Amino acid sequence: MARRNIVAGNRTYVFSPDDPVPLADRDWALVSVRVLDELIGEPPRGDMNIVTNYPRLTPKVAEAGLLGLVGRPIQVFPALNLQSYVVDFTVRVAGFLPRTEALTIPIIPTFPDTFAPTSIDLGLHREPITILGRTVQSVGNLTTPLAGMTVSITGIRPTVPPGNVIPPPPDPPRLLSLRPSLYLARNTATGTISQREMVAVVGQDKQLDGNAAVADTSLQLSDGVGLNPGDILAVDALDPDRLEFLTVQSIAPSTTPSSVSRVSVTHQLAYDHRSDVLVRRVLPQAPGFSNPLNRDAQSGDTCVFLNSMTNLAVANVVEISGAVGDPVEYHRISRFSTTSDADGYFSLPLLSRVAQLEIQADDGGVHPTITRTLTPNYETRENRLDFVF
Repeated sequence: MARRNIVAGNRTYVFSPDDPVPLADRDWALVSVRVLDELIGEPPRGDMNIVTNYPRLTPKVAEAGLLGLVGRPIQVFPALNLQSYVVDFTVRVAGFLPRTEALTIPIIPTFPDTFAPTSIDLGLHREPITILGRTVQSVGNLTTPLAGMTVSITGIRPTVPPGNVIPPPPDPPRLLSLRPSLYLARNTATGTISQREMVAVVGQDKQLDGNAAVADTSLQLSDGVGLNPGDILAVDALDPDRLEFLTVQSIAPSTTPSSVSRVSVTHQLAYDHRSDVLVRRVLPQAPGFSNPLNRDAQSGDTCVFLNSMTNLAVANVVEISGAVGDPVEYHRISRFSTTSDADGYFSLPLLSRVAQLEIQADDGGVHPTITRTLTPNYETRENRLDFVF
């Protein structure tokens, strides 16, 4: 910079300051992330962190749901005046599903003389909870269990309505609970769900040769007889709590079809599977009506929300598809209606992303129908709700 004279008392000093440091050569919060609980629109209260493998970026956590990736732009994005960059990161907050994003840092033609950080808001999805309870009849000081009561969700609200207004009617309960949860993120522009039942192929049973862990993308099978890319495998076919349907992507060469065979699959495993469990080849039946998604969903979501429930009233397995190039996925489903057992106990499927719901119990007219409004507490895994007639 140009020299200038500075007079101090009876002395004159010639001052020659350094040129200002370019904006891109200073430390910045290059990526600023504000996380919110999607149900209430406020920052979450749990412990949180942000992680990235992008070089020269340092994670930082502040207050009120603010996180960031700190670095020096000229080192992290040296050619930002000519090209954009993509930064991958994952946000984790206690009580919420992890959120992984690929954020594009746009070109700044005047870089490195000018620079502006990139800021985004992320709505986090709660981990699922279960609603359970009991249906009983009260007579005097005694209660007796009521068996065979139908307990079902009859309305949902994605956010809690303000307390100073009369709330609008709840939305119809067009939602499903998936087992396992979503493998890929799906959006309303391309995401659809249709019934797709699976039938076992006789004589094609195999066993898992060695343990398989969550997030694995390959399986070692006792043999590869009859297998081809595109075939569908029911992994852990005898365990309803761990069964998942996976599509064969490729098959590694083996000495003979009957020898141990390693296959890669199109999605990461959602569950751990122990050695020797049954792996069964299955054939998908004709697809039903394609029901569009009503809300965007992220990987790991248990609940999906639909515009319609056509052909899903008695479906057991569904096919979920999305954008061109994204592999389809198959899930077992549960609907939010159940029947109390002989002792009056009931339990609904895993629920998430619902801020308030209406739930009713009835037995077809023998007893008056009871409807309750519930605001789920997602900080406890089980929410108890009893119906007393």
